[in-house]
Amino acid sequence: MYKIIACDLDETLLDYNKKLSSEDEKSIRSLDEKVKFVMASGKAYKDLIQYLKQTGLHGKKGQYAIAANGAMIVSCENDEIINVSALPFETVERLFKIGTRYDVTIHIFTLDNIYTYNLTQEEIDYLSGSVAFTVFEEPDIQFLRNEKIIKIGFSRTDMPLLKSIEKNEIAGFDDIEPLYSAGRYLEFNLRGIDKGYGLKVLSEKLKIKKECIACIIDNYNDLPMKPYAALFIGVGNTVEEVKPYCDYVCQRSCAESAVSEALEYIRERGLCI
Repeated sequence: MYKIIACDLDETLLDYNKKLSSEDEKSIRSLDEKVKFVMASGKAYKDLIQYLKQTGLHGKKGQYAIAANGAMIVSCENDEIINVSALPFETVERLFKIGTRYDVTIHIFTLDNIYTYNLTQEEIDYLSGSVAFTVFEEPDIQFLRNEKIIKIGFSRTDMPLLKSIEKNEIAGFDDIEPLYSAGRYLEFNLRGIDKGYGLKVLSEKLKIKKECIACIIDNYNDLPMKPYAALFIGVGNTVEEVKPYCDYVCQRSCAESAVSEALEYIRERGLCI
């Protein structure tokens, strides 16, 4: 029986408009009480809560979430932080200064907020209704020096540009983990911290073995979870380069309640629930 089902959010559980379908909600609510449905996202934990509430997981004992690409593991029962991995301020400041040299939106994640610089209308439209953030306009982040910063990211719908930034600017860093997602984000966690790390820490805490873990995914930043899962399922809109890593790719996309198909795939094989 699968005891952990780790599921990405954006363009996996959520559709292109950041909505969770009633079919997927029902499928998650129908899971056996022993199954831990773990939302594993690049989002801040506070931005997961609306979806945890919609699926009945928020406030529920024995349920957990992996946020900020593995930098935070949180108990859904009481919002208690189980594990957190913060970046050195000097590293964040250096990355921020690099970002200001390019036409990218910069998001800086602390434990309880997202601070955003150079916010564009395109980014506002993309995040509308799903993410709360605080905009600042001066190209200086000294006001965050005493905050725990768990992630910084650059946003632009120009992947060649983002990849060129990584190639040309990031080589000198030895303490960060670059990750790509949603065809628009280049994000940085502390080196070694990713969704795979989060899944590993959680499974060890709960004493759940790899053979009892499944993942539902769609993008590059989900790949670090594969070594810790026995079953890796991609939704129909999974990035083409990621599909070969999947044990099964759904016929349905995130806009067609693909998570319900993935859970049914598990059920039909008698592997869970």
